[in-house]
Amino acid sequence: MLKGGVLGFGGVGQNMTRKLHDWGAAEIIGVCNRGADKLVLAREKFGIKKTTHDPRELCSWDLDFVLVTSTSHAHHEHVMAGAEAGLHMLIEKPIALNLEDADEMIDAVTKKDLITVVNYTRRFQPPFLRMKEVVDSGELGKVMSITCFVSRGYGFYASGARHRAVVEAHESGGWLVHHACHAIDFAIWIAGDVESAYCRSQSTVPEQDSPEVMWGLLALKNGGTAIIGDTVAAIRQSIITIIGTKATIEFLRTPQGNVLHMRREKHGHIDWSRYDDDILGYGTPSHEQGLRDFIDCLNEKKKSPNDLLSGRASLAVALAMEKSRKTGKIVTVKEVDPKA
Repeated sequence: MLKGGVLGFGGVGQNMTRKLHDWGAAEIIGVCNRGADKLVLAREKFGIKKTTHDPRELCSWDLDFVLVTSTSHAHHEHVMAGAEAGLHMLIEKPIALNLEDADEMIDAVTKKDLITVVNYTRRFQPPFLRMKEVVDSGELGKVMSITCFVSRGYGFYASGARHRAVVEAHESGGWLVHHACHAIDFAIWIAGDVESAYCRSQSTVPEQDSPEVMWGLLALKNGGTAIIGDTVAAIRQSIITIIGTKATIEFLRTPQGNVLHMRREKHGHIDWSRYDDDILGYGTPSHEQGLRDFIDCLNEKKKSPNDLLSGRASLAVALAMEKSRKTGKIVTVKEVDPKA
């Protein structure tokens, strides 16, 4: 059986540990966490005997892989420790908080020929795989625009909600880098590279620049447009619309159920498909599908297209959006990423 360790034993790390145990897919034999309380939890509730505060100590143990489920600012240190030890890695998004760290991480895993998977969840979930399939088939024609809006369903600071990514923006990168990166990655995955970005944001957080609502307009290199909306607001919602020259496909998350539907430009021709969560697969906790992909790659000894390098483009665009919202100007991706 595969043996692994967890770097960062918060909610995601704990859930992945449970799933691997339930599936009988791998054994988590060690945990690293900066806070002592999570190490006590790992020993007493999960029966994991080996715990440490030191990521390099964990990576020195007899492991096949590590799950990098730590806070965003720690990803660079943890991936570098895993690469140094020659361990395959599943990495939570965003891959890093700056491109210099990201490039160092990519170089390190490439030199060791390691399998990496970045847990950008929409790349693994059935409705979004279906949307990708339809786009790639040419059925939509040329993609002219893509709109991705997500409301997290947590609440604003002013209402008493205290999402860690908002109140500890110095560690998370802020809500845009931490959470809107999902929508940015999806847009790139579907429609290709981004030329420039314009972003506006608002927040109820006092005394620090930590956005809670943001909208971005991205100019795509293919001539199309992507609109990115993301918020920590109390309502939980997700809407994705891809408009092509031949048809439009849309995903809606509603309280009554999830809907994936498409309408062709041919007059009167409309296709509707309504699914419950079990069929659509969107009700499955999002980290599970990425975790399954990672384990499959390890067992089959194959690289994933959703690797560390694939996560770099969304980080560059998120940083361009960050610069835009702070300056009020359109920012080209080349301004923040000379490699673009």
